[in-house]
Amino acid sequence: MVMRLASNVPSYEEVDDLLFRHGLVQAHNLPDCYATPQPLGAPVSKFAEVYRQNMADKRRDTTVARLRKERSAGQISQRTFDLQMQIALLEHGRETFALGNEISEAIDSGDVHYLLNIMDCPDERNRVAKQTVREVFGIKLLGVRAASRRRGIFALAGYDEVCQAEWESAGSAQARQRIIEIHQATRAAGSVHPAVFGRTQVAHHA
Repeated sequence: MVMRLASNVPSYEEVDDLLFRHGLVQAHNLPDCYATPQPLGAPVSKFAEVYRQNMADKRRDTTVARLRKERSAGQISQRTFDLQMQIALLEHGRETFALGNEISEAIDSGDVHYLLNIMDCPDERNRVAKQTVREVFGIKLLGVRAASRRRGIFALAGYDEVCQAEWESAGSAQARQRIIEIHQATRAAGSVHPAVFGRTQVAHHA
């Protein structure tokens, strides 16, 4: 009898919504993985702390916007929408410090090769990392020319214009690595940002 309320050729989503509205199917259960806390790790620096928050916000906001668009277009059922929205909100709190710590340690150690791989790219790629660099260190890597972006990355790693010029003119990856090794001992003290926290208890989030 309930199916008489559906359109002539109802989609799966329409049928599921109709059954859900009339209490004939129940809401989806969360996957079992959400029954246990997620180890978050601990931030090694202010950068790692801010990066985690920014990345969690971006993932949540992107997912929520996509789900709302799909629901408005009738591409997903209400039950699926409700479940995925709940997961998106839970995942926001389960974002770990791992990548933020990795980037932070590269900054503190002057690993410019790693930093260039992550940040020397167009604005739409790895935007959160560049945004966090601006917030924490005041170095602008978004909305600038490629040359300015690269200079900012070298400054972030603690290397001056002389080191960068030598690196740029080197003829091989091995030569570039050797230049960085030579300049490691004389990294610009004012450009290095050691912000390592004391080791704290590992955080968890449900």
